[in-house]
Amino acid sequence: MDRESVQRVLRDRRRLQEGRACYPCQQRKVKCDKTQPCRTCQKRGHPEICMYDTQPQESTRRSYPRGTPRRNTRDAAERQGSEVVGQRRPATDVSPQGHDSVSAILFAKVPSPNDEPLAQNVREVLGLENTLISYLFTEISGQEDAVISLMAIAPRSKDVERFYQHYRTHVAPFSPILLNADRFELDLSVYLKAETAGELKNRQRLVEGEWISRKRLSFVALLLSVLASGAHFSDAPESTSATHSFAKRSFQALRLANFLFQPSASDIQTLLILGNTLQNVGQSDAAWALLGTTIRLAQAVNFPSKSSDPNTSEDAIAETRLLRTRVIWQDALLSICHDRPPAIYSHGWSKEPQLPATADLSYAEVMDRLCSLSIEFMQRKSLGIWDKSRTDLLRGVDTAYAKGVNYLRDTGACKDLSQLLEHYALKMHVAFSITYICRPAIRNSTQTGGQDILDALRLRARESLAQVCHAFLEFQALSVVPRRTWSMLHEALSAALLLYAWDETRNDPDCRRLQQRVVDVFTTEVVDTISNDGPDLPETRWLSPQHVRTLLTLREVLAQNQHPNASAEQPPSGDPAPSASGVYVDSNAMFDAMNSYFPLPPSGANPAFDLNPGDGGMVGLSPLDYLNYYMNGTIPGMPDDEFNFE
Repeated sequence: MDRESVQRVLRDRRRLQEGRACYPCQQRKVKCDKTQPCRTCQKRGHPEICMYDTQPQESTRRSYPRGTPRRNTRDAAERQGSEVVGQRRPATDVSPQGHDSVSAILFAKVPSPNDEPLAQNVREVLGLENTLISYLFTEISGQEDAVISLMAIAPRSKDVERFYQHYRTHVAPFSPILLNADRFELDLSVYLKAETAGELKNRQRLVEGEWISRKRLSFVALLLSVLASGAHFSDAPESTSATHSFAKRSFQALRLANFLFQPSASDIQTLLILGNTLQNVGQSDAAWALLGTTIRLAQAVNFPSKSSDPNTSEDAIAETRLLRTRVIWQDALLSICHDRPPAIYSHGWSKEPQLPATADLSYAEVMDRLCSLSIEFMQRKSLGIWDKSRTDLLRGVDTAYAKGVNYLRDTGACKDLSQLLEHYALKMHVAFSITYICRPAIRNSTQTGGQDILDALRLRARESLAQVCHAFLEFQALSVVPRRTWSMLHEALSAALLLYAWDETRNDPDCRRLQQRVVDVFTTEVVDTISNDGPDLPETRWLSPQHVRTLLTLREVLAQNQHPNASAEQPPSGDPAPSASGVYVDSNAMFDAMNSYFPLPPSGANPAFDLNPGDGGMVGLSPLDYLNYYMNGTIPGMPDDEFNFE
């Protein structure tokens, strides 16, 4: 420990013994708890200027040269506050370190309150505490730059009017990331009043209104992420560019709020919404990478708890628990869709939420339980012990689903459209989770006889694959949500492809009709996009390249293997598909154009692979390998270059 660090610790101890308020609290004549930053400064959103005069008050008073205005001292203090590069968390906050860390042990062993700064400063001395008050990886260096940047990225009232309602209607009910939607809307009303009054266009008023404080900047970042998410579900021609613009501006606001060095619960919500938006625009790998950062930042946040403050409200503790469940939610859905080990269980957050004895769980509560079970399943799978417990996990899924409010299980109990949409959304997620748990039965589909458990799993898998497709078809007829939500797109296309690749369902006429209907839905979606955006645009707004490739595969194999018992009511795959405007577009020509961007492997190009797994061309490949190939472009145990047809 160098002399400067020792002097800082002694200075803090002397300050506490003198018991004087910080400079901002002195000026405003408000209560100060004498920590640094104090709670009052944190509440008012300016912890960076919370500082203490370490000189004795008498000597300070005698040190004024005669005739020197006292405002010079205030100016000097303000300059000092602008030059501060470090700040410490309040001594009453619980440490984000583990219970066995040096700082946690010292904090628990301090003999008296006056010794708390000693333990508090150990984190900084040992390099366990961030000290930068401004974001390091940006060219913004001062208040003026921050003001200019905020003026450039702040959303306008018309943006909120156009896109916020889409978030409330299409996103929030099915991905409820905002911890307190009512409080968010109250803060939004304050923002809209300030924007309408011109505060966000005037540099001086921006500073006076404290809009460049960390708290206000975090809210702007959260608002922009909400607008990005809502714009994705808009039918406006510029929805794609608006989504990208809001997302970029949201991340810039996070930088201004210094999210990496001083993360807050608001910043975690923003990152989760941005991750959800990345998924929906087809960038699920980027969302996966961002989630890793989000999880680590959530660990670093000093959430309120009874151990840190006995006066912590139950609402604050509930919000902390809710935020962690939302992180688990996103990790579970991404991990299942990518079949990757989840990141969250290694952080001790995957404890299953206790189900109440009574029923009537909401959609979000059932999803919380479902995602926790999915995380547990993937954890057991990584440890090689999941094979013996999958039936227990299936019972857990069934129990959670059975405890849901009645309309989640029975369409006849639905009283309005919102309840009906929640019913189909939950049915999709539950059925897909069951198929994931039952995948060993799909992979080992050639094993027969003497395996009652395996036979039962096969039956559940078959029923659940069909349920995913049925629920998707019913859902998309009522709302755009399943066609523009990445996880639901993935579930529907994966289920349809597995129904084809699995020998037990490949030739079933009902399954084939389901596949055809799913393909027709996406055909119409792609036609609408291309007819609106022009034939030269190879991308779709809501389908990733992997999903387009899967769609092309399904369309190709269905065209090659038309079943004689297929329903006459279903149009042939090559017939013109109607767009939303009713204009018929040649889907054959459209898909041929898309195939040039997302080509299928040529027939016979590799003896180990063929479009039709039933023709014997898929030597040694299970239906799951088939699915993995089309979704991810790889097959386990085979060189990537053998199957690279990009």
